[in-house]
Amino acid sequence: MKKTLHFKALALLLCLMLVLTLIPATASAAAIFGVLEIPVYKTVTAENGANPGEATFEFELSDFFADDSGITVVGNTVETDGEGTFNDTIKLAIATESDFYNLTEGFKVTEKNGGEDGWTYDTTEWLVLPYMVEGTTASPAAIRLAYYNLSNDEEPDYQSHITRYRALYFENKYAGETKETDPSELELDIDFIKHVEVENDGVTAPDKEFNLVMSGVSENVLADLETDGFNIPTKGEGKYKGTIRLIPKNEVVFEGMGNGFMLQEDNDGDADWEFDDTKYRIIPNYNAAGGVDYEIYKEELSEGAVAVELQPVKTIEFTNIYTGDGTTDKDKDKDKDKDKDKETNEYTISIPLTKVVVQGGDKKAPSTEFAFGISNYDVPQENLHINLDTIKTNGKGSYEGAVIITPVDEETFEGLAKGFMVFEKSPVDLGDWEYDSTEWYIVPSKDDDGEVTVTCYENTQGGEDNPSNGIKFTNTYTAFDGSTTTPPTKDPDDPGEDPDDPGKTGSKVTLTYDANGGSVYDPIEEYEKGTKVELKKTASRDGFTFKGWYTDAEGSTKVAEITINEDTTVYAGWEQTPIPPMLDGSDHTAYVIGYEDGTVRPGNNITRAEVTMIFYRLLKEEVRNANHTTENVFEDVSSDQWYNEAVSTMAKAGIIKGRSATEFAPNAPITRAEYATICARFDSSVAYGTSDFTDISGHWAESYINRAAILGWVKGYEDKTFRPDKEITRAEAMTLTNRVLQRIPDEIEDLLTGMRTFSDNSDPTVWYYIPVQEATNSHDYTKKSSGHEKWTSLK
Repeated sequence: MKKTLHFKALALLLCLMLVLTLIPATASAAAIFGVLEIPVYKTVTAENGANPGEATFEFELSDFFADDSGITVVGNTVETDGEGTFNDTIKLAIATESDFYNLTEGFKVTEKNGGEDGWTYDTTEWLVLPYMVEGTTASPAAIRLAYYNLSNDEEPDYQSHITRYRALYFENKYAGETKETDPSELELDIDFIKHVEVENDGVTAPDKEFNLVMSGVSENVLADLETDGFNIPTKGEGKYKGTIRLIPKNEVVFEGMGNGFMLQEDNDGDADWEFDDTKYRIIPNYNAAGGVDYEIYKEELSEGAVAVELQPVKTIEFTNIYTGDGTTDKDKDKDKDKDKDKETNEYTISIPLTKVVVQGGDKKAPSTEFAFGISNYDVPQENLHINLDTIKTNGKGSYEGAVIITPVDEETFEGLAKGFMVFEKSPVDLGDWEYDSTEWYIVPSKDDDGEVTVTCYENTQGGEDNPSNGIKFTNTYTAFDGSTTTPPTKDPDDPGEDPDDPGKTGSKVTLTYDANGGSVYDPIEEYEKGTKVELKKTASRDGFTFKGWYTDAEGSTKVAEITINEDTTVYAGWEQTPIPPMLDGSDHTAYVIGYEDGTVRPGNNITRAEVTMIFYRLLKEEVRNANHTTENVFEDVSSDQWYNEAVSTMAKAGIIKGRSATEFAPNAPITRAEYATICARFDSSVAYGTSDFTDISGHWAESYINRAAILGWVKGYEDKTFRPDKEITRAEAMTLTNRVLQRIPDEIEDLLTGMRTFSDNSDPTVWYYIPVQEATNSHDYTKKSSGHEKWTSLK
């Protein structure tokens, strides 16, 4: 559900914005010592499909210490919209320092029973205990809060102020009017297969687009049904896959298809083709998990062809046979060179390529085409078709392409598998461009399923440093107005430019984003003086949640937008991300074992089953027991498989899902998007903001990737991409899991001699060395002040 928050007394609150602490008051009619903000998380659930709608919850504060005349409640509500978790803050304006100390005995917070029909209100009683950090000067920045659940008979700690909570938590249930279903929740994705065959030898089938038609539903249903994917283009003989997408407007439309509908191929009358007259009946239904699914039946004539029978099937398939003359073998020989232009065969090597254009001056980089070459290969040139994609750019930014190489046979492929180099071609006259001199060493390989993958190493043939699945070249264009390649020099006789004139160079100012212990893309931006800038950029930091931008490194004043008239710096604010409550983050037991040959294979892929088993082992015992089962709905996960128990239990807990309603694909390599989604499902807190990734908009896992990024669990690449569909490596998976569990040593000195080591993880300078050692060694530890850990003993 979409969350909306309504802020009351907006003019006052804009001056008081701060989370989890106090801020000094700005100049106003009556100065105050500060404003205490108590974070409140409100979880709303619905019963029997009811729709909670928008609601306002109010909180009562009681048991203030003695004289509370200098304390004013200026905000004590949370607004919700539907199901989900929402948050806001209870705000107390404190007049003087002595008024603050009147609160240090603590005060109670409870939820007010609003008496609204259909709602169950939370009766939890909380004690809030403000205190000043010991050894600091009394100031709003030194004040902290401890929270105690009195309903659970928790005893307040008035000495050390140790608490297990970071906010107040309330839950409400609603059982009211019928829930209005989001159309996306009713979406049906129906996969089908198209086979193209050829009747005559020596003939090639031409390109053709085939169409499917739907029938058997009323016009009213069709009018409120969004459809897509009913056509599939083909290119000659072969097997093609397609997906039909149906999105009903509402439940009434979905239920209008409940008796099923027919799906068949459209015969367009082309005399050169035999069309498939098979008919399938699709019956949509609700599944046990509350989602939607469908059953497939194939129409067949009974014996004697007297009646139509429906036979259940798992797959929709249509076969078309080309019966025409088409292209003969003679034509093929004549067009042999054209055939080489085909991008794929079973030995095709495709190397993902990123081209980054940087603008070094104030003149826009022109549209330019870049080309690439290969070298250091030990196979005959005539046995290669090199489709070196030239990338055309237009201005600064990141552009995607590929270097595609097609060997003629297996022997040629094996020759290339020994490794070769890819480089950027540069012209004799570079003009205003700076070309990239990087040479990438490429090692292709082919797995047991025949899939070709590549491992790329930057400027090395040793294959040891920072392997990646793609290559990158960066070019800088430096030119200024007047097509000069250097900034114009100042005339010594010129009295100078007016820095306040927006039309002159002197009016430019910079905005710097200080990551404050984390990292941020493009930290420096340039604007005209007087520009109002909305601070939408986000930062990332291992194990920390990004809270927004502040005017200083201490995080005293939060800002959402600023007007800059001079060079300005804003600072990232951080809060340590808690370990998800379902996972055991306290016991640092090895969760990756390694292989019998003494390797851990950090650059290899990791399967969906292996990942599920890792997180299954990391569950808290009570969570594992509460969700334990050996039954699941996946047809490819049988009871005798080693991963059955883990998959079944994690599916019941709602952490993993299949790639379809009945397929889990346990042996398929997991993608970066799938891994980030699993991690994000463990967290139920409210994470505000979005990531800066440029390639996840519209992706099915966009919201999960954003959540994992805001929580400090996932990072992208230097070009601002996340590459969600790229298969994650074992090293990346271990690094991500360590962040979720707050298992983050940051220096070699944080580890211990005598730990288990691996022959392929022996270089302490590679980025994944420490994360792999953390994941593969059981140990005791202590936390450093930075939040990172230091090992104390091996187990």
